[in-house]
Amino acid sequence: MQNASQAFIIGDHPTTILLVDDEPLILSAYRRSLKDFNGRILMADGPEEGLRILEAQPIDVVVADYRMPRMNGDAFLERVRERWPQTVRLLVTACTDVHIVEDVVRRGEVYRFLTKPCQPDKLKDALADAIAQANHLWTEQRKSQRLVLDLHSFRHLFQSSPDPMMVANLMGDVVEVNDAFVSQGGGEKEDALSARPHLLSGRKLETSWQEIQDILTRCDRWSGEAANDGEYSLLAISLLRNDLGDPYAYVATERDITARHKLEEQTRAAQYEVVFALARLAEFRDPETGAHLERMRRYSQILAQQLSKTEKYADIIDDEYVEAIFYSSPVHDIGKVGIPDAILLKPGPLTADERTIMQSHATIGAEVLSVTGDTLRQKSWLSMARTIALQHHEKVDGTGYPKGLVGDEIDLSARIVALADAYDAITSRRVYKDPIAPEVARKRIIAATGSHFDPDLVQAFLAVEEQFLSIRKIYRELDDDAPDSAEPAEEANSSDAKSH
Repeated sequence: MQNASQAFIIGDHPTTILLVDDEPLILSAYRRSLKDFNGRILMADGPEEGLRILEAQPIDVVVADYRMPRMNGDAFLERVRERWPQTVRLLVTACTDVHIVEDVVRRGEVYRFLTKPCQPDKLKDALADAIAQANHLWTEQRKSQRLVLDLHSFRHLFQSSPDPMMVANLMGDVVEVNDAFVSQGGGEKEDALSARPHLLSGRKLETSWQEIQDILTRCDRWSGEAANDGEYSLLAISLLRNDLGDPYAYVATERDITARHKLEEQTRAAQYEVVFALARLAEFRDPETGAHLERMRRYSQILAQQLSKTEKYADIIDDEYVEAIFYSSPVHDIGKVGIPDAILLKPGPLTADERTIMQSHATIGAEVLSVTGDTLRQKSWLSMARTIALQHHEKVDGTGYPKGLVGDEIDLSARIVALADAYDAITSRRVYKDPIAPEVARKRIIAATGSHFDPDLVQAFLAVEEQFLSIRKIYRELDDDAPDSAEPAEEANSSDAKSH
């Protein structure tokens, strides 16, 4: 516990203690006990003089005797509480009646009750605690004053802003809203506050309130999109700090971006259709692939969704990732537009030189997607499409092409598409082979675990194989009469023997 003899500064003035007692000897004893106190000590020989002193200057702590003429200490401290609530109040008395003491403490909201005669050490300890409490009360008062001041300083901006604005405490509870906020609800301010008790009430965000608070503590600002019953808004929150740098409130603005969001969705859908149209260019060059693109995108989507359920990939694969791979995977073979028909449609095995040319479709595809420019390539789906086109023939053991990447050097999206593409290649008719049963495809994929395919992807595939079979039935080509059971005749060692 701090000693009362230490120097204290509360706010912009030294700590001031007022001692009130009608007995001069008691006041003299107080002065002797507190001779080492570095703050200001004032004496009053009765409640009337004490009130005059309180009127004239700020007092941090007042100590009053209970029994005094004309006005007892309890009545005096009750007056002090009513007029100067920030002053910490202590009462000294020889009364031992518990009921009287409880009544005095309640009416005067007395901070500490001291027994008379008061020992010097107990007095010092009590004053040290009272001074600490006074400092705390002053700090809290300053926070409240700063909030009122700040609100007053930007009240014109706050009220005239066309965007809904809110002020909230550090728990995020909304305590004030502007006219625009009230107008959007069509009711009164009380109705608006009741409908939005918290900054995030009714809003769906990708970021939790705890995460937002952490960001605000570090950066003082946070913004993000929020969804609410089919409508979208841009929510921006700023942290207010006092002169000492301590946070004390949040100010938030909310702007309706529903129209912009819908336009972006329409634009994104149109872009996806353009990409899919590009992918079909390669498909039309190779008519026997038929519904390959539709199966591919759905195989890839299902694998991504399954991986997202695992702890390893939960933070990597979200809804946007799944959507991106659904729309990006069809362009994996876009580079085949640059492969001569004599090689692309050759029914027999390729020569070494022809295989080299065929394998170049990976780099051709990446180059085709690169010419879209930096702005478009920054879009996650188009960046993913380029990566898939370039890497979907890589193998986790480093024996793939075009760069011989190993393991995690291969982008996750390309590892997903590699398995989806291989499964469809095995189970579908090609110019160089007949379709093969799904159970053979499963065996080949399992056999290629750790060499061609990522073990995590193989496990995901086995978990969703039934969904693969359903997709294959829905998008089955008319001439794709794969047998229901394994054909023991032609099981090639590679799922993409022709490097298609």
